[in-house]
Amino acid sequence: MVVWLVLLFLALALVGVTHYAIRARRARQARRERATFQPGQYALSHSILTAAERSFYGVLVSLELPGVRILAKVRLADVFRVRRQTAGLGWRPAFNAISQKHVDFLIVREDDCCPVLGIELDDGSHRRPDRVERDRFVRALFSDCGLPLLRVPAKRVYTPAAVRRWVYEASPINFPMSGFVQTLTEAVQPGNERMRVRLGG
Repeated sequence: MVVWLVLLFLALALVGVTHYAIRARRARQARRERATFQPGQYALSHSILTAAERSFYGVLVSLELPGVRILAKVRLADVFRVRRQTAGLGWRPAFNAISQKHVDFLIVREDDCCPVLGIELDDGSHRRPDRVERDRFVRALFSDCGLPLLRVPAKRVYTPAAVRRWVYEASPINFPMSGFVQTLTEAVQPGNERMRVRLGG
């Protein structure tokens, strides 16, 4: 009996020491990773968009779509939320999966910023294996939450009328936007003008 008590005590002590060591190591890692500001360490980016994204954004804005605003580089965690009773690994891993990803462009309602349509500009980087996996996750996320996602292949020239048509066709008829479908239908007018998109800068 005494031997069993000693073994139990040793096992509990080992568990306690191991737990303490793990917590201490995590605390040390957190201290090392904590960012401290250093003057001159950062510089202002020239743009939050790549050259291709800036060019496509110019085409998109020129369409003057009614009743909506166009946002750029929106974090997925600001578009979607994780349900508290989420299945699988739990809330934190589910949040981490969207906290470091963004959608290139997000069309939102003008009056309340409700998301209407996501737009991804697909350039050559989307053929990388890690990007293929990322894109698969993003497509599933948008689909599961009922938010349309328009994927636009990157190319040198876009016709504004074609971009209007893509936006309209990506939005289902029962889209929850008062008057959007009717006014957007009126906005989809044929046009011969072409706007150049330079992928190189």
